[in-house]
Parts: sequence; C-alpha cells; structure tokens
Amino acid sequence: MSTKILTFILLIFIVLSCKTEQSAKESATPEDKKLKTGDDFELKELVKANNAFALDIFKKMAGADNLFISPFSISSVLAMTFAGASADTESEMSKTMHWPANTENFHKAYGSLNAKLQKDAKIKEFTINLANRLFTNKDVELYSQFAGLNKNAYGAAVQNIDFSKTEEAAKIINSWVSEKTQKMIPDLLKPSSLDGAQLVLVNAVYFYGGWAMPFEKSQTVKASFKESSEKSTEVDFMNKTWDKNDSDFRFTYFQNEKFQVLELPYHENKGSMVILLPQTDSSGNFKSLNTLLKELSSEELQKMLDSLSSFGGILDLKLPKWKQTSKSDLVSFFKDLGMTVPFSNADFSRISPTVHLQISAIIHEAVIEVSEKGTKAAASTAVETKATSAPMDPEDKVVFHANHPFIYLIRDNSTGSILFIGQMCKP
Repeated sequence: MSTKILTFILLIFIVLSCKTEQSAKESATPEDKKLKTGDDFELKELVKANNAFALDIFKKMAGADNLFISPFSISSVLAMTFAGASADTESEMSKTMHWPANTENFHKAYGSLNAKLQKDAKIKEFTINLANRLFTNKDVELYSQFAGLNKNAYGAAVQNIDFSKTEEAAKIINSWVSEKTQKMIPDLLKPSSLDGAQLVLVNAVYFYGGWAMPFEKSQTVKASFKESSEKSTEVDFMNKTWDKNDSDFRFTYFQNEKFQVLELPYHENKGSMVILLPQTDSSGNFKSLNTLLKELSSEELQKMLDSLSSFGGILDLKLPKWKQTSKSDLVSFFKDLGMTVPFSNADFSRISPTVHLQISAIIHEAVIEVSEKGTKAAASTAVETKATSAPMDPEDKVVFHANHPFIYLIRDNSTGSILFIGQMCKP
C-alpha cells in the first residue's frame, strides 16, 4: 500500500506604512525602548494561547462557504510584529492573541516552539517547514533588539529592497514565497499593494504529511454530499474500513450530542487531522456549522481533544476529496476581535528610531489538497455543555460518513499546536 501525502501551504504578511522620513539601516536600542527580560514562559502556555486564538479568528471568518487558514502562521507573523509594539498597541495585541507581556522570554519561547515543531518533521513522510523574513525599504533603520529577536526567535533575516519600484519589489517577495512554499503560491503580491510600504513581514508554512494508513484509490466512488437540507452534490469519496484485526492501526474517537470527532494520524503519529462532524437525527438532518461554532469555546474544544480515546473496533470511514485555496485581508476580522489601535494611532516605536509605522494590511493565503495521495482529515471542536464520550464495547462499530459540512483541524502531536483549521461545506 503506497504512502499517502497531503500538502498544506500558508502565507501571511503584514505591510506597515510610513508616516515620516526614513533613516539608515540598524542602530542600538535605547534603554527606554528595550523589552524587559520577563519571566520564563512555558511552551504549553504558548500553545494554549495560540490555540485559543485559532478558534477566535476562525469563528470570525467562518460563514456559509469553505474556509481554510493557518492560525499558527497568523500568530507567528504577529508575534514578529509584537516585538516592536509598545503602549496601547502592545496591550491590545496581547489581549487579542491571548499572550502575556511583550518580553524577551516570550519571544525566546516562541523560538523554542518553532524549533520543536521542525525538529522531528524533516522526513519524507512528514515535513513541517517554517520560514520568516523582514523586507525593509532600502534605507529604513531598525532597532538592533527588534532585528535580533526576529532573527534569533523566528529565523527572520532582514532583506533591503526598494519599495518605490513596486513591480521589482513584488517580484523579489513573490519569488521568496514561491521558493518557501514549493511553488504552491507563486504570485502572492500585486505591485500596487506595496505602494508606500516600508516594512513587510512574511511567514510561510509548508506542511507535507503521509497517512499512517492510506486510502486505496480503487475504493474511491461517487456519492452524495449534502450541503444543506435542500441541496446535494455528487463528489468523489474515499472509503476505508478498519476492524479489530488490523493490528497496525488504532484510531481515536469521541462523540457527544453535537459531534462525532475522529482523529486520523499521519506518519508515526507525528501529527493528525481531527474531523468534527455534526451529528444527524433520525431523518438525516444536522445543525449548521455556524450555529455549532457560536456555541463553541476554546476550553470546550480542548476538552473534546483531550477526550479522544483509542478504539480498536470497526471504523467505516467515508471522506470526500477536496482541493481548496483561501486568500483574504484579515484586518477587518482583527477589528471585530477588538484589535484596532495597531491599524491607526499605532505605537510600534520599538521597531525603528525614525519611521512611525502602523499595520495597513494582513494578507493571508492558504492552499490545501486532500486525496488518496494526500493525508486525511479530522476536525476537533468543543461544546458549551459538558461532553462525555459514549462508552464503547470492543465489538462496537463507528460509522463516520463525512457526507455533510464538517470542521477539520491539523495539529502537531508533539506540542499540541493547531497548525491549520478549516470547514468543508462544498467539496
């Protein structure tokens, strides 16, 4: 049985606009602009904060259509920017992102998380590549601490380019993005988007995973996906049945009155996809994802993930194939979350001694492909009411037919970090 592979690519960038004249390249950080060392910050607290933000931003963006984002990439590029924030800008970013104070140790913790994510993810069957860069206008000056934290914690080198030549600048950035995403995102930026830009922060996440137990292409058949009670579409469904005699595979499962939750592992259980499939009634009806998301909190989502337990019975799985690209400017969603100061009257005075900056755009693009030669998906969710898993006998059978809208997430199992989250409404 051949290894199955799935590719996820995410890019986010921030353009900061200038209000005064620019100076020359890098200078020492004055005492009143330096970040404090701060208390040690455990990785599990950072993961908890990032996962809480993941659900926050997903709920703001989710509507009636397909959606796929990488909240980890969004958090990463904002963390890079956070290193330069002060006053109300710092406090608003901290509150929105669920982060503690802006300190050296916070950024060191983020660097440790980045390193851990990539440490055991460099094999053919499971790869996570993270890349960051600061593109500055040709003579913009950065404080040494800001540049140093971005280099040491995020691996973000500084590259000077001439933003007045917007076509050339866009070509330079797009080429870097294309390289880091295995040519999956070749043309992220339009030259016009760089008009007036002084600093562009870029993050790219490339994910490549193989199923622990792949699907057989010969088992893929056309079947009906019920988009709503009124509309159904014929799509390709991958099919697989595991039973108690398949000693090399054990899936994890949870269910409550709202969701069936299935976790499918990638190679050597290094990561997994978690699918949250709304329960159906006896007539095959189900609640809308928007309704269920409104009732979901990050604490409840984590409880559901913690409740996943191994099950060695029979699994009857049907999962659609899909390919999806999502791209949007996230500024309005952040404003809905209560973060407004960084986009006007911002204080990023820890970035540069001579340019006053504010965020003008947060552009996010994500690409996902799920097929027999891709890794399979499961999404995790939490509910308001206390969730208890249904007791199962070893002879029990789980029927998991993802033939109506569902939520899915992809996480790194060594850290528990949610790397990607999406909803499938129309395969």
